[in-house]
Amino acid sequence: MKRPLFAPVVAISALVAVFAFTPAKAGQDPKPKEVTWTEVAPVFKKNCAGCHSGDYAKAGIHLDKKEALLKSKNAIVAGKPDKSRVYLAVSGGKGVKKMPPGPKKLDEKSVELIKAWITQGAK
Repeated sequence: MKRPLFAPVVAISALVAVFAFTPAKAGQDPKPKEVTWTEVAPVFKKNCAGCHSGDYAKAGIHLDKKEALLKSKNAIVAGKPDKSRVYLAVSGGKGVKKMPPGPKKLDEKSVELIKAWITQGAK
């Protein structure tokens, strides 16, 4: 007795469709959007540049100009937010004074933006 081929063909087609449209690694986010200086600069300007700019930048950390910030000792360690004083300060990391001072703190979105910028190489 001959079996109809319709059922196996449909089953195989369904499996192929499932695997063809399933992400390579389930649960993995797509590649994050690149964060640039132009996106983090307004956060620094609004919340930090009042004390961390110009000739008398506190702690020698300049948050008004990218080049000056990257030259500030350990302020930003490209690719390593957990070693970057700026990220540790805004995220409440241990061993670093919390910034900005007082009751005001950066919102979580801004902290994550700074972290992403540093993680991606602080470009």
